[in-house]
Amino acid sequence: MSKANADKWFSWAVRAAAGWKCQKCGASFEPPTRVLQCSHLFSRVHNVTRFHPDNAFAHCASCHAWLESRPPEFAAWATDFMGAEKYEALRRYHNRVARFRKSDYATIAAHYKNEYNRITEQEYGFNHPQKLENHPVVTESNDD
Repeated sequence: MSKANADKWFSWAVRAAAGWKCQKCGASFEPPTRVLQCSHLFSRVHNVTRFHPDNAFAHCASCHAWLESRPPEFAAWATDFMGAEKYEALRRYHNRVARFRKSDYATIAAHYKNEYNRITEQEYGFNHPQKLENHPVVTESNDD
């Protein structure tokens, strides 16, 4: 499995965990959608926090663009959202170095696919990904 597949399932799990709502403005969305995005506080370049659930939020495209273009405001929002202690721990943690093998991406993808299945089964009473897995919005991995 590829990094893109791990990114896809991580993104879907983050957005499902947020109840398909923007965690900044509260706007709701019906999946599948490109309008609600997986937004990373610390860039995906940092592998150690790329798939860390505390580093990712569900943001609508507008809020995502606004926060991404204003790092100090994003940091302030995240601190308010998660608490100062958690934010500071994540900030220190993201400076670590992590390297992933292809097998690691497969493990990450499987974990977040299972997490997505668990969330949708618990929240909606049905297993969503089988219906969405081949949808064009789902198969593209262009989240930031």
